[in-house]
Formats: sequence, structure tokens, C-alpha cells
Amino acid sequence: MLSLFVICIVCVSIYIYRYSISVGDEDLVVSSFTRKRFLVSNITEIHVDRGRYSPYATIQFSNGDKISVPSYIDGFDKLVALVRSKLDPA
Repeated sequence: MLSLFVICIVCVSIYIYRYSISVGDEDLVVSSFTRKRFLVSNITEIHVDRGRYSPYATIQFSNGDKISVPSYIDGFDKLVALVRSKLDPA
């Protein structure tokens, strides 16, 4: 039982350590164990919500997809500002 608990803690730690978001001119890539690519042109909205323990940003896309970004990542404020600057003003 203890070994299962240790394995879970190690997996969560690896997930948090490897979690990254890259924003380019045309795409936004979210990666941890897998990579997901979203087109920046499909972003319709970004908003920051106060979570139970810390804030998080929700990015919504025109096809209905959503991703949530926790505030514990390095550069959270810069990420939110960058994504907001890339939103189509139309």
C-alpha cells in the first residue's frame, strides 16, 4: 500500500515538473506526458478565475475546447498577457 502511494507521488511530481506551455505566432502547445497543439487563431477567450487555493486561467477555443492553466507555472502573468495580446479584436 505504501509503495502505491509513493508511486502516485512520483508520477504527480513528474507531471508537474514536465508541464509546459509554449506560445508561438501560430500555435499554442501544452505538453507534459503528451503534447496538444492548438491554433492561436482559434482562441476566443481567456479569463483568470480565483480557484479554491490559487488562481488559474481558462483558455477557450472556437471549436469548444478549453484548457486550464494553473498559476504555479513560471511566467503565468506573462502567459496571460501574451495570449490576450494575440486575441483577435474582431
